[in-house]
Amino acid sequence: MTIVYRFDDFGTLSISGEKSDYISIALKSGTILAIVNLGGGETKVDVGPSGYRFDDNQWHHLLLTRSSRKVTLV
Repeated sequence: MTIVYRFDDFGTLSISGEKSDYISIALKSGTILAIVNLGGGETKVDVGPSGYRFDDNQWHHLLLTRSSRKVTLV
């Protein structure tokens, strides 16, 4: 899944599937937080390089991948 976004303060994107399956991507204190539950429990992944913020009103690309139970956010 590739997402192109621009946030200046706070934002949340949620994608829901069947039953308890969901993906939630949020901006929290300038970092990106993804919470993924595809039926086997929640996995939390965050991106927030030291000194870098994503709430700068600039365009950013976000790539979320899943392979089996491993979730990667770049």
